Amino acid sequence: MDMKSQRRARSAAGTAAPGDGRRPLRAGSTPSSGAERAKATAQAAGLALDKKDGRIGGRVNSALVRRAKRKSGITSDSALIEAGLLSLASEDDFGRWLTAQVGRLEEDFDIGL
Repeated sequence: MDMKSQRRARSAAGTAAPGDGRRPLRAGSTPSSGAERAKATAQAAGLALDKKDGRIGGRVNSALVRRAKRKSGITSDSALIEAGLLSLASEDDFGRWLTAQVGRLEEDFDIGL
């Protein structure tokens, strides 16, 4: 039985995993909050994430996909792509701002600690 058939059988039997593309959490572990934070930030910025009307296709390194799935706990390719896009779309600009500040303080500035 191929993977799709197994999923359909589990779904029909009511034993399928939750539909968010994530593996069940191990005892004592916490959810991958990076994707959840990115999703919350994107929603706060006005991105409507309930509508899925785009499609992406491309070839990527399989080792990179496996590592990203293992690190994030995401099992679905679509959910993994969405998490990556959310991360990029909701990324703050603090790093760029910080590097732009180089040389802005006077050389004799005392932080006072």
